[in-house]
Amino acid sequence: MSDTAAGLNPADARNAARDVRRRKLQAFLFVTPLLVFIIFAFVAPIATMLYRSVHNPTVANLVPETLAAQDDL
Repeated sequence: MSDTAAGLNPADARNAARDVRRRKLQAFLFVTPLLVFIIFAFVAPIATMLYRSVHNPTVANLVPETLAAQDDL
């Protein structure tokens, strides 16, 4: 069932669509601070921990010494 079948003329249908878009934008802007908080409070620490679990410069610095020690054996 289209908007014109519901008794709306094309101008009223455009106005209704514009109003729906405006309300959706307002709702998104209302929720944006919450999304930013969730990203910084939950996603960023988890991403940092995952990065630290893989990146270990101590191991990278000791690999040449380990290889040299193995060559001596």
